[in-house]
Amino acid sequence: SGDTLAVLEPTRAPGKAYSAIVKSIGRPEFVFGFGTVDVIFALPVPVMHDVADSFASATKKLKVDVMIGGTEPVQPIIDFECDGSGGGLLFRLDGENLLRLSGEVNAGDRFRIDLQTGRVELDGSYIGPRIVYTDTDLDVMLRPGPHTIETSRTGNITVRWKNQWA
Repeated sequence: SGDTLAVLEPTRAPGKAYSAIVKSIGRPEFVFGFGTVDVIFALPVPVMHDVADSFASATKKLKVDVMIGGTEPVQPIIDFECDGSGGGLLFRLDGENLLRLSGEVNAGDRFRIDLQTGRVELDGSYIGPRIVYTDTDLDVMLRPGPHTIETSRTGNITVRWKNQWA
């Protein structure tokens, strides 16, 4: 058995996959020089997802519109590269505060917000102490349908996710 998740793409649904882990591997059987083996997979989360990422992006803008497909909510990754400098940075999702950061923000700063893990990074380093927790809600899932992500500063915004089906 394994301990690492892998993509398992069923033949009945090309382009879609499950996150699976090997549960067991049977003994090989050989007939006329050909071997077969039974492999049993476990599905920790019985939800199918796209094999490829979906994404939405905007360049030098304050917002990006996102259309989530599938039937299940998702927790995307938001990447943002800031155009200007100044104090603080606010991200909003559908008009509600998602993340407020304190401190200086500089042109070229690259932020990553991973809504699945709740991790916020600046140029690849965790910046938890800069999060204003009284004005932040990273415990959100985007349901299928349209959404808008806004920032308080212009920049390049990219949102990535995998549509999911139950």
